[in-house]
Amino acid sequence: MVFSNWILIISAAVIGVSFMVSMLLLRKNKALVSEKISGINANSISSEGMQIPVLRTYSGLKVLYPVTFLENKISPRLILHSDHFEYRILRKRSSRYETIERVDSYTSKYYNKLTFRFTDSSVFFMAVFGNQETLTSVLDFLAKKGIYPQKRK
Repeated sequence: MVFSNWILIISAAVIGVSFMVSMLLLRKNKALVSEKISGINANSISSEGMQIPVLRTYSGLKVLYPVTFLENKISPRLILHSDHFEYRILRKRSSRYETIERVDSYTSKYYNKLTFRFTDSSVFFMAVFGNQETLTSVLDFLAKKGIYPQKRK
């Protein structure tokens, strides 16, 4: 009887600690995402690139679009460079702007997202932004690179 009480106490402590850690991670991500990016200039991007705040990143097979198999909401990344961009779902990947086959832009009251499809890959990449201003800035930057998305609702 005493042994089972200790198990309950330890399991409650583990659940409490894991809840607090997850809340700290979400708060950190939310603070980064609430930043608004406006006017991304290709000439002002340093050699390290410009990190764009995103809520989540997704990936899946192009033939099964929009079904996604991978999601990253703990540490998603989208970093724009002058000649390529980096993104992270499970691990960091990079792609040159020339390999982008198609970009779709989706906006609604609840989300703003971009979907990238690549010519040299059978997968797609999706980034969900926290606000419309960031999405618009990324779209303007891509337009300067000659990439014009198809807008959908």
